[in-house]
Amino acid sequence: MSSKQQQETTVNNNTSDLLALDLENFSLSPYIEEIFTNVAGLLLCKKKADNLYLDSVQSNDKLLEDPEFQSFGAPPEQAFNTVEGVITDARQKKPEFDNLLQMIVEEKGLDPNQEVMVNGEPIVKDFGSYKILTLTDLKNEKRCHTKIKNKYDGNARFLSDVGRATIVCSTEEELVNVIRALRKRKEEVDIVRIKNRVTNPLFTGGRHILMNVKVNNHVFEIQLHQADLLFYYTNADGHKYYEFFLEHFVGTSAYYQKRTEIFDRIGEAVLGSNITIAIKMILEGTDEKKLEALKEITALNIFATHDINLMANKRLQALMKIGDVKWYNGLKNIALAYDNQGKYDEAMELYQQALEGQLSAMGDNHPSTLVTIGSMAIVYVNQGKYDKALELDQKALEGQLLALGEAHPSTLETIGHMAIVYCRQGKYDKALELDQKALEGQLSALGDNHPSTLVTMGNMATLYTELGKYDKALELYQKALEGQSSAMGDNHPSTLFTMSNMADLYTELGKYDKALELYQKALEGQSSAMGDNHPSTLFTMSNMAALYSEQEKYDKALELFQQALEGQLSALGDNHPSTLFTMSNMAVVYFSQGKYDQALELFQQALEGKLLALGDNHPSTLVTMSNIASVYFRQGNYDKALELFQPSLEGLLSVLGEAHPSTLNTKAWISQVNGKREGWIHGLMKCWSSHKSHRWE
Repeated sequence: MSSKQQQETTVNNNTSDLLALDLENFSLSPYIEEIFTNVAGLLLCKKKADNLYLDSVQSNDKLLEDPEFQSFGAPPEQAFNTVEGVITDARQKKPEFDNLLQMIVEEKGLDPNQEVMVNGEPIVKDFGSYKILTLTDLKNEKRCHTKIKNKYDGNARFLSDVGRATIVCSTEEELVNVIRALRKRKEEVDIVRIKNRVTNPLFTGGRHILMNVKVNNHVFEIQLHQADLLFYYTNADGHKYYEFFLEHFVGTSAYYQKRTEIFDRIGEAVLGSNITIAIKMILEGTDEKKLEALKEITALNIFATHDINLMANKRLQALMKIGDVKWYNGLKNIALAYDNQGKYDEAMELYQQALEGQLSAMGDNHPSTLVTIGSMAIVYVNQGKYDKALELDQKALEGQLLALGEAHPSTLETIGHMAIVYCRQGKYDKALELDQKALEGQLSALGDNHPSTLVTMGNMATLYTELGKYDKALELYQKALEGQSSAMGDNHPSTLFTMSNMADLYTELGKYDKALELYQKALEGQSSAMGDNHPSTLFTMSNMAALYSEQEKYDKALELFQQALEGQLSALGDNHPSTLFTMSNMAVVYFSQGKYDQALELFQQALEGKLLALGDNHPSTLVTMSNIASVYFRQGNYDKALELFQPSLEGLLSVLGEAHPSTLNTKAWISQVNGKREGWIHGLMKCWSSHKSHRWE
């Protein structure tokens, strides 16, 4: 038997259990079933809308495809910079806008008040049925504030649809005549933007013309529809699918095209059948295009449905030839899927198998090999093995600098990940230096809204929180969260983790209502998308419990801490930093309740673990040491307290500086011990906030 055959047999035997695909009791969670039900609905809606449009234009010359009606114009701005100002201006000028449209519609021989009928049926919406000219009420203040928060970074000047109207025509020719009539009235109306969604339809198949016009210096919106297309789109729940998928189709037209193509590849498989059976049939089959589409839809950068993603990757792997380059890349994809599920041991085993094959086939400086090395470093961080992670990151970085250069996105991601490792080790100066380098490069190479750039912003914000620089942290968190919500959606794992970390910051600032709101939103999203026992969910649960502790809601805090700790002990083990932080925080609750023996037992257990996992000079280790000293103080054992307070203070001064809240807190306790300040109110710092690293796709 050749050496290659021996290697293939070994690889197959070692990984067979991890690659096994068991579909005997296959089912979909409600979250995943909702996604694919909407995928099926979207595909059906788009298919029928496309066919209806093609049928409607067969008898004419596709008038709206003429360059005369092509899209133009940037998002227009209002004259006022507050919601209230824009609404007041719209209210004053709306009568002029309404009268102008009525005159134009009548001028073209149409009755503005005539109800639109298709096949003898009206087109009904929540406001009633459409007329040829439908003049809607002004958008209310609440909806305006929500829109500028979600879409315009709080800038009310971009509210171009407070005053709106819809014109519905029977034919494309009538639509063209209305647009031309508007253009002729240059003294009364200025057309500042056109979006031709007939030639460039929505991803749902919806087709219409959207116009922004200035009337008396206020920007209004006009939508122009062809009756039969609007009738179908409304009855097919096109707008419902638009809203559901909007967060997954944000960005450039290239994003729309790519993701629509992915959905199209699923195709007929999910149309008109039971969704669970349809997905199971794809996973049992040999259609690689459908399996690839299923893998892409469920990947981290779209829906992040890790269970199905793992199954799709396993099935694709089973169709590959064992031992070739493609097979090793497939192993890496499965390892990533395990990592995303929080199954770190399984991920590491497969990454190691993939790395061995890549080293043999491509060498140690091939970009794919280096990505695998970096991915293994991420797993080590998730396992709390920071020294091993740093060793691999340094190896990956050396290779990427040689093979790709320092400005390449992969190189910059490795630099950013090294910053995470240094932050977790409490080496904040090194971390900050690398984060700044990574962010500067990503802003230049990728732009400020790229997912990698936003992750680095979030990492820097976490670092600034640890340094006690809360204003800088808040500024970066806000930028990262707004960008992630816009680019990836509110329920994407990266967005949810930034929410959770931002909630930590609000807790530090004493803004408990804001913190709780973000924790609840993050926890709900993580539980739904990743499950109750995923490390990210447990992380948020633990820190939410710490918030309840700060609010002196000790029963609630203990309940959540116990749930988080049980999950972390099962998923991560008793010496993982996240587990140890939860122990420390739980001990703080016992301390606050005056249960000093229970507090001391947990603090000591946490300290032993932190000394092993983090070292004796890590900020979290030093804070736990100070917390144990605080227990001794409460028990009246002042000598023991001072023995721990002094080295804790020396370490905190060295690592964090004298102005950091943890340093000041320890100084205050020492003052109590020495009797210099009677009646000082204790304030144990909550656990050091861990950070989730970015994952390579």
